[in-house]
Amino acid sequence: MTGLLVERIRPLALMLGLALSALLLGGCSGTQAHTYSLTVPEGLVRLAVDVENYRGHVEVIADDDARNVTVDGWIWLSADALKAGGEEPYTLTNVEARIERSPDAPNSGVLRVRTSSEHSEFHDHHVRLVIRAPRVDGLRIVNRDGYVEVVEARGAVEIENASGGIQFRSSSPMVDPVQVLATDTNIWYQVPAGSTGDVVLETLEGRAVYKNTLTESDQTYTTMSQDGADGSVIRTVLAGGTNPVNIRTNRGDIRLLVMEDPVGYKTNFHWVMPDLREYWRHGGSKNYRR
Repeated sequence: MTGLLVERIRPLALMLGLALSALLLGGCSGTQAHTYSLTVPEGLVRLAVDVENYRGHVEVIADDDARNVTVDGWIWLSADALKAGGEEPYTLTNVEARIERSPDAPNSGVLRVRTSSEHSEFHDHHVRLVIRAPRVDGLRIVNRDGYVEVVEARGAVEIENASGGIQFRSSSPMVDPVQVLATDTNIWYQVPAGSTGDVVLETLEGRAVYKNTLTESDQTYTTMSQDGADGSVIRTVLAGGTNPVNIRTNRGDIRLLVMEDPVGYKTNFHWVMPDLREYWRHGGSKNYRR
């Protein structure tokens, strides 16, 4: 059965970080939450995940022990967004999740998660999504102003994120196309032995690192970016692969690690410190988030 869930949200206690943000904003912010449970259609043996979040954090976790799909969404509104939203400010933000069967492959489906907001761009507000599924066979995420974390996905990967950080960790060998494009973001891509790729890692301002901890391979090369900034480019072929693996950011560090336990190794990857010159030039916390 295809699941389509759009529901009102129930209050949650403020998280410590949100309380700090409220103090900085000089008012009281608020958080409310969704919890969705979607039944995976009978006979579905492959499930891809497709997420578009207008602003916030996205976590996608494949869990073999899970029977159904769960989508948890926390909507955070600042004091100015709460005030401008009228009597029911949270209804201006929407979270939708559904599972669709693929018309070309009856045994395959796609979990689509979408968020949208009618709040003004000038108001601070975002959604944190935590998605758990029995499997993730292919992934697409478009997000901004928050981190993206993916655990135990497989198949083709496409991630776009601005300002927040990206970490991809999987114990399944990655042999399909991968594209990760980011702005002002650190990127960690951690995979096991058996992964392949025609790899390009590029940062215009930061450091690109490729390390095969299993073979201690040093068959990579690094070049300075063409504009002379402190950036780097690494091009290498991983295990003779022809599948493109393109990972790029304008500012931040990129690390591709081939390792024994890629899922178990988690680091503080989230943030690139903002350029304060840009902050003061354009003004306001909105530019700081970008």
